[in-house]
Amino acid sequence: MRRWARNKSLQWELDAAQERLETAVRTASKRGAGQEALGRAAGLAVEELQDIQGAGVQML
Repeated sequence: MRRWARNKSLQWELDAAQERLETAVRTASKRGAGQEALGRAAGLAVEELQDIQGAGVQML
């Protein structure tokens, strides 16, 4: 049971971090950050950036 609870907690933390990253990427993009610089800073491929900026599709 402990392992399940720990896994659940870690998943929640990952989901929250992903949400914050996506919000930061969208905000930076709206403020004029270049795609190449944004991708490099976020550690994302062009396709992943497009997913986040477009429909807001989750990466995980």
